[in-house]
Amino acid sequence: RAVAHPPAPELTSARSDWRVWSTGASLVVEHGDAVDAARAIADEVLAAVGAACDRFHPESELSRLAGDRAAHGVEVSPLLADLVATALRVAERTGGSVDPTLGRDLARWGYDRDLEELDVPSTTPGSGRAASFTVSVTRHSPGWRSVRLDGRELTVPASMRLDLGATAKAYAADLVAARIANELGTGVLVSLG
Repeated sequence: RAVAHPPAPELTSARSDWRVWSTGASLVVEHGDAVDAARAIADEVLAAVGAACDRFHPESELSRLAGDRAAHGVEVSPLLADLVATALRVAERTGGSVDPTLGRDLARWGYDRDLEELDVPSTTPGSGRAASFTVSVTRHSPGWRSVRLDGRELTVPASMRLDLGATAKAYAADLVAARIANELGTGVLVSLG
């Protein structure tokens, strides 16, 4: 005997694109009617991540820890602790190729503000896109090994400044996707850069 199944509802996906942290951001939701709510969640999560670790914003939690403040250990928010833990895991897994302790070096080389504010020649006139450039760094010892995170207590030598940009975007994309999927019950893809 044949069993009739009702046809599956047709899904109409929707997309939202915007700029954040000098890069393109996109999200695609499986249920198109959820796109506005999904974007609101994304904006909320990205604002929280930025407040925790945006090294270009003097009021971010990470910026306030610069210098001697974290040299003897300081308790950080759960979000910043997760972001630092992620950066340290990536540093370990890459043998230090992705090192979150290059913040001071990057600032010294002129990367001391958001990429969109830097005076870098465009590859295409009028495109607003910055030309690519390469920076090579040689270090005698990986700086990330001198950073300590014990639960939420973070210790960073006073001579170092953390820059979590290499890992924070991926972490934030995962957070955004998880919240949208859990709260809105829709499949979602998130791209940050």
